[in-house]
Amino acid sequence: MAYYLFNKDPKLMDPLELKGKLREEVSLLKLATLFAVALFQLCTIFKAQDQLFATSFADNEILTVVISFISGGITFIFNARISILKKENYCGVIFLAFLCTLISSTVLSVCRGYTGVFTQSIAPLLQFLQLQNLFRYMFVCEYAIRCKKATCDEEQKKNYYSMVDAEADVAVVFLLDCFLREVPQKVVHVVRLLQGHIDITTILCLDQIPFIISLALQSWTITSYHKNIKNQQSNAISYQTMAVYFLWNLCVLLPRIICIGAAISLSFFYTSIAITIHWIAYTFWLYGDIKPLKFYNESRIWHFLFCSVFGVVYLFKPVNLQRETMRNVYVCFYAISFVENTSALTVWFISDSYSSLNCKILFTVTTTVVFILGILIMILYYKTFEQKIGKTEEENDIEICIV
Repeated sequence: MAYYLFNKDPKLMDPLELKGKLREEVSLLKLATLFAVALFQLCTIFKAQDQLFATSFADNEILTVVISFISGGITFIFNARISILKKENYCGVIFLAFLCTLISSTVLSVCRGYTGVFTQSIAPLLQFLQLQNLFRYMFVCEYAIRCKKATCDEEQKKNYYSMVDAEADVAVVFLLDCFLREVPQKVVHVVRLLQGHIDITTILCLDQIPFIISLALQSWTITSYHKNIKNQQSNAISYQTMAVYFLWNLCVLLPRIICIGAAISLSFFYTSIAITIHWIAYTFWLYGDIKPLKFYNESRIWHFLFCSVFGVVYLFKPVNLQRETMRNVYVCFYAISFVENTSALTVWFISDSYSSLNCKILFTVTTTVVFILGILIMILYYKTFEQKIGKTEEENDIEICIV
């Protein structure tokens, strides 16, 4: 996907370096890890859908359902377009997703006794849209097995690069799913939490553990995507670097979600206007900043839609698209985010009359400190770990990178 989406081929390695990467990347541990990740995500999807099937349409959060449909539709278009350009058998992915959806829906309906229009139509469709993302892992496993069984160096090299590219495909699809579905749903969770009476027990209760785990998985999605892009450029990333990058994303994403949720809990109307203005501004900025891509045949209409999608992503995290450096973008984005986060927390602190003073102080101070910690970790990353990768992003002329 690196070529079609970002107009460039991945940087090729010399034979000796490739041999080392093959031993590291294409192993039984690699395949086992891919299988474990896919299985975990599959179980997560089934568990979420079990809860979804157990309710009626009237009882569900309409906004959450709409978010899931929109994000699922966008990732489906991305998946289909990638498969068309790379001539992949995406019909097999659709068939597997449909088959699993049919089986799970039947089992839940028969064994649990779930009935109703929502259970029979809408919930299975949402499950299908998530599963078609998950089954893209099969392309990674296919190329990894081919690379492992290859008898000649040329065939092994070809399948290795195909595997790396397939991993990048999986990463970018899950990245979009993360910012278009998971993160907005976490904002809805925060809104629901702040609209009621909160105290220290509410914040620290076990009910918040799934929220933290899900947020950590989203940060790992961003980190995994960054690692796959670096692999395409032959820039190895150590586990220490990945850990620092993960903590950076976690510490800046959590306060952003909380502050947007706090603003919405006070005034949905005015916050929606502010979010819309942000989205429009980022969309037109991206439209003028990046060139039309071969991913959509350089069409101006699709270029605008592409920028619109990443304009939503920019509400939470800046994404590097065909830029030589992101320093100025970081300075502007995090400065604006700090002002917005502080303003939202201040207004919530003054306006909220349900929570105790000690709880509000703890909530506000902790959120601010975590965001500042994320900025410090980002500075540490670029001062220490990024320089160890070899060349800087500017020297490598990066095609795309989550930063």
